[in-house]
Amino acid sequence: EALERMAAWEGTLACVHAESAEINLRAIARVKGSGRDGLAAWEEANPSIAEVEAIQRAALYAERTEMPVYFVHLSGRDAVTALDRVRTHWPRAYGETCPHYLFHNVETSPPAVKFSPPVRHREDNEALWDALARGRLDCVGSDNAPTLWSAKQGTVWDVVRGGPGAGVLLPVVLSEGVNKGRLSLERAVEVTSTNAARIFGLYPRKGTIQVGADADLTLVDLRLEKTVSREIFGTWSDYNLYSGVTLKGWPVMTMIRGRLIM
Repeated sequence: EALERMAAWEGTLACVHAESAEINLRAIARVKGSGRDGLAAWEEANPSIAEVEAIQRAALYAERTEMPVYFVHLSGRDAVTALDRVRTHWPRAYGETCPHYLFHNVETSPPAVKFSPPVRHREDNEALWDALARGRLDCVGSDNAPTLWSAKQGTVWDVVRGGPGAGVLLPVVLSEGVNKGRLSLERAVEVTSTNAARIFGLYPRKGTIQVGADADLTLVDLRLEKTVSREIFGTWSDYNLYSGVTLKGWPVMTMIRGRLIM
């Protein structure tokens, strides 16, 4: 019903968090009831099939109502495969992943890295980088959700979901993507700027450098190395999920409509 109403407005885009609540609620009850804790337990309690089912269901509704649909924060290989499948029937389906799904995983990350959908496994990290490089995913979004460190204490069942992610998006893409050979610099520009401008109807005013476009420009130094700390970004959050990690490749100047802001 929501998509039918949205379809009446030209240029509208449906942004969908694709997880089946029915699958997840049963899985959470089962895994939590077993007494398990930690990030791996949270991932098992929010299985990838919940994403797959929801992607297929939302795409079916989008196709029926002729609505473009943008799937936010896809977490791994199975979600990308599901997006491939639905695009054969409804090509106006788009997909995004986030820095935490590209960097964090249940093998190496602490319970504070709790998101919905959850971060998954190392092979999912690599599958997402490959999907970005091959055009199977369109964008990298921050899923920025600032919280305080006090909300990240306790068992994985107690920890609040989300975390600050906006400031680290471009450094992760440059460091772990471009500088490690997973993405070309041109592809990094596409997945962090151009594609979003096109999908959300802002191109060519945004997402390109040409006469008549807004002079929104970011200069980066691909050789600059910094160790992440909360102080670098100055956000409301009193922590950062990448603290202590050294990333290579940082923005050094930002302009908005020709005005220097950083």
